[in-house]
Amino acid sequence: MFLRSRISLAFVIIFLLIGATSVSAWTGPVVRAIASSGLISTCVANSNGSIRVVDGESSCKGTEWFLQWNVAGVPGPEGPQGPTGATGPTGPEGPQGANGAEGPAGPKGATGATGPQGPQGIQGPAGPAGPAGADGAAGATGPAGADGAAGATGPAGADGAAGATGPAGPQGLPGVAAVEVVNNAVLFTGQVMSVTAMCPANKVALSGGARIDNAGPGAMVLRSSYPVVPSGSTVADGWTATAGSTSGGSVPPGAGIWLTAYAVCGAVQP
Repeated sequence: MFLRSRISLAFVIIFLLIGATSVSAWTGPVVRAIASSGLISTCVANSNGSIRVVDGESSCKGTEWFLQWNVAGVPGPEGPQGPTGATGPTGPEGPQGANGAEGPAGPKGATGATGPQGPQGIQGPAGPAGPAGADGAAGATGPAGADGAAGATGPAGADGAAGATGPAGPQGLPGVAAVEVVNNAVLFTGQVMSVTAMCPANKVALSGGARIDNAGPGAMVLRSSYPVVPSGSTVADGWTATAGSTSGGSVPPGAGIWLTAYAVCGAVQP
């Protein structure tokens, strides 16, 4: 439902900027571009400010400049972390592990120290006195025995307490919300006429354009189309368009020629 609303809003803006007869020509690539990126891409003519809705910057000609805006504002800042949950119960004791493989025999150890004298034995019968024999050499240390079976795995320890809540993340970039298109039309009379479409309070002009209705082929020309920036400000709050007669003659009121200015307005989120 959210994607459908974004695409519907994009079609309303496209329809008002370039006219109903041009929307069908861009249905395939434009809808896919808006659905995948959430942005509306246009090419603006340097000569008269006319706008074409396209699917990317590569579609603009050398006499046009690329203009793009968001269909919806960027998400707000991340909320604070919730409170620490309660410590869970101790898990069950794990099964006994398998016996480890027998390790290799260790290196020959050094000769051990002479042990203490054993207890005196029962006196035997007296034998003939023989010569005293020399002490024999101490025997070599035997190889180390195999490792015993591994003991059972002990029970798992309880979970540690949760750490303290981290600091809040940085402020997100400004976004645009509540986008709408406003227009103002005048009945053309005379040789040159201008009309301005102003945005509602607390909204700025993101882009704009103009159109001339009921004029014969080559009879009228759009001389300028530009944003209205108040003195001392850096953002536009409206859009102005100026048109004139190509013949240099005066257009009578009964000709029924209309000049309309359009402004795409939105509220910039802090």
